[in-house]
Amino acid sequence: MHRLLTAVALLLALAAPARTYVYGVTGGGPTISPASTSPGLQPGDTLLVGGTYYQLNFRGLQGTVDKLIYVVCLPSQLVTSSAAYTAGEWSDCAFVKLVAFRSVNNLAPVHWIRARCHDLTFDGCTYLNDRGRYSDKQVWLFDDKYSTAMTFDGTKATTFYNVTIVNCRVSGFRETNVLELGSEGKRSVCTDFTVERCSFRNLTSYAALIPGVLGGTVFNLGFRYNRVDSVLADAGAYQRVHASALTGYGNGEVAYNVFETMYANPVRWNPLTWAGLPGYAGPLLVHDNLVHGLLSYDAFELNNNNSGPRIAALGCDTAATDVYHNTVVRTTRMSYNGDYHGYVVGLLAHKVRVRYNVIVDPEHGTTYDPAGRLGYAVAFISGDQPGFDSAGNRCFPTAAAAGLDTAGWQLTALSPLVDAVDVSPSTQDLDGVARPQGLRKDRGALERPAAVPPSRRLLSVVTTTDAGQLVVTLLWSDGTSSVYR
Repeated sequence: MHRLLTAVALLLALAAPARTYVYGVTGGGPTISPASTSPGLQPGDTLLVGGTYYQLNFRGLQGTVDKLIYVVCLPSQLVTSSAAYTAGEWSDCAFVKLVAFRSVNNLAPVHWIRARCHDLTFDGCTYLNDRGRYSDKQVWLFDDKYSTAMTFDGTKATTFYNVTIVNCRVSGFRETNVLELGSEGKRSVCTDFTVERCSFRNLTSYAALIPGVLGGTVFNLGFRYNRVDSVLADAGAYQRVHASALTGYGNGEVAYNVFETMYANPVRWNPLTWAGLPGYAGPLLVHDNLVHGLLSYDAFELNNNNSGPRIAALGCDTAATDVYHNTVVRTTRMSYNGDYHGYVVGLLAHKVRVRYNVIVDPEHGTTYDPAGRLGYAVAFISGDQPGFDSAGNRCFPTAAAAGLDTAGWQLTALSPLVDAVDVSPSTQDLDGVARPQGLRKDRGALERPAAVPPSRRLLSVVTTTDAGQLVVTLLWSDGTSSVYR
């Protein structure tokens, strides 16, 4: 009888019409849960949130694959805190979409995802800290070192998975990875994470600790169409650490991004396979990225020297890696460290292919020496590596020689990088537009004007009624709209 009643209740919940509610709490540090509305939040429902909080917690929100629970933040919503301990905690949430959330001058971890969370989306959210008030805590922390709840036991339920971060803006952080994924061992393994069309700026260090966009263990990462600008770019910060924008362990795809003005590797990765669950054997693909204004190091360092703890705990192995069709423009020897190279790839890993990349104006301000510097394509930091292969990489002393218009990031019609025979496996350009027929190119990341679209900002919220039901329309800066009813 109990099972029958449970089944009937579930059917009634699935059949219930989606509702839109206004959250009644407008301050403090509340927890949003199914009990936040009456009747309780159900799959397909929308909760409108407006108020100034020192933290927002999320617990027990359970949507379904075809009926998400939407938490939509109004322009009046803000999380701000001068205390590092006011972390916004998440637990037992699935199929939840958080829209237009704002965190400003918040010194605590913004979203501490602690246990049993999957299928989360963060869309159009903003995380900003003013100069002089930079936070040294994460925006997204997927790990809880005080708990064993997310220690991998062979089941997907003990991993964080299917997380999407899209159209978000992040600026003003120090000595932290704004997206921290898991640990060195079995705790908090992350799979199937997507980060797209986001902006990450002004990540720096006041002490000898590393800042970055992403760090940790993740298998099947998709990091695409993002803009990363000014990592350790401010004077003095770069003297302290060897940092990277993306310092990861695992596999996936890093593609169609713009990395600008940084004293850090855009990507410093330990390529790994994982057999703990099916489907995570790799490879790692790094392609069609534009890297401009490197102040030190190589654009992409592939290194398994630090993979030991993951290999021992998770049974990992080295993943195959393909680095292709990237464009690196103007590297500069500003390094105070001995491991500067200024190449496309710094190689310390096995099974790596480096093909059809372009480097322009390498070691700006010093003698151009492609013959003596191996074409600035691959720095063999620890000697030859098993399984290495390369072909078609090109080096040019200036942008003019490469036929590269740096004002609009496009190739000129007579660029030597344009060819009638297309050897690119890529089907689209840096901006996500399909490659035009007739104009083919065989190297680098650029072919046509290719500015990465800016992340969306919420302009206004319009509320109306339709047959007695509240309808909420969000108007975004890119001309699109989102409707919740």
